[in-house]
Amino acid sequence: LLAMREDERGKLVMETLEGNRGEIGPALMNRLSRTEPVLQKSNISAMTAIVPAKRVDLFGYAEFAVFNAGRTVYVPLYLGVNATPTVLVDGTLYRLSKEREIGEEMEAFEAELGREREICEGRARGVLVEEGEDACRRELTNGCLRLATRVKEFLEGERGLS
Repeated sequence: LLAMREDERGKLVMETLEGNRGEIGPALMNRLSRTEPVLQKSNISAMTAIVPAKRVDLFGYAEFAVFNAGRTVYVPLYLGVNATPTVLVDGTLYRLSKEREIGEEMEAFEAELGREREICEGRARGVLVEEGEDACRRELTNGCLRLATRVKEFLEGERGLS
């Protein structure tokens, strides 16, 4: 059962979700957030939450756009981290997003970042089995720091796609 508001935004969201049954994931939701009328000029941030079936406390994560979703990339952050990357909370990514127009390379970069996130999660799941929860949290924390750093470098124009 899916209920949606009865306006242009609601219709777009409903049609998009119904047309992508079985394929709904962060990339689709992030792309939808960048589509008018969902995307508004007044939007200053966006978030897509991912809730896994098991160990939500570790492997649940959100992807954050810390500026207007049409002008920045989404940054993943796991619930299991011990610390939040500084660039996510000190305004760095917001400032860089505000200063730079991002073109077509945005979705390609996010796809690459998504693959890196999957590798990070895979490592953390292995560490959980081999070394326990504390080591898993450290691995997730370090992984999220690497991902946030990649986003910062991308927004600075220092390092694009690999």
